Amino acid sequence: MTIKLKGVIGWDVFGYDFSDMLSKLHGDIDLEIDSPGGIVSDGITIANAIRNYDKGKITGRVVGEACSMASYIMLFCDELFFEPNATVMIHEPYGGCLGTAKDLDSAAESLRKHSDVMALEYSKHGFGTFEECKALNWAPFVLGFVIVGL
Repeated sequence: MTIKLKGVIGWDVFGYDFSDMLSKLHGDIDLEIDSPGGIVSDGITIANAIRNYDKGKITGRVVGEACSMASYIMLFCDELFFEPNATVMIHEPYGGCLGTAKDLDSAAESLRKHSDVMALEYSKHGFGTFEECKALNWAPFVLGFVIVGL
């Protein structure tokens, strides 16, 4: 069976809906990925649903782009394949906040925690050491090569 993860995560593809759909399936799944990324919380829900799928193998196929949160999600597939012109882009999570100084401090701490979680997973999959992955900021890759000047 093929599932398409296409569009913005948290806008076109929601974590709860994806997780619910996956929980009702059985057997091997091809996951076609073509996403610019999206909201961290929805992406984590999707990644955990993929990680916890125990009714078959999930093969990820990046058919366009796996950017931002989609690049994190792809790491949880059992196998991963890329079209020759596929693009992967990773970066630290970012966000915004309005409120008091305490609110801003809390938002910054939340971003730091998400950054650590994501850098650890990228480093486990060979994108560099934990420290190198923490230092990445808008680092696009095509076929494993860094693209300079984008």
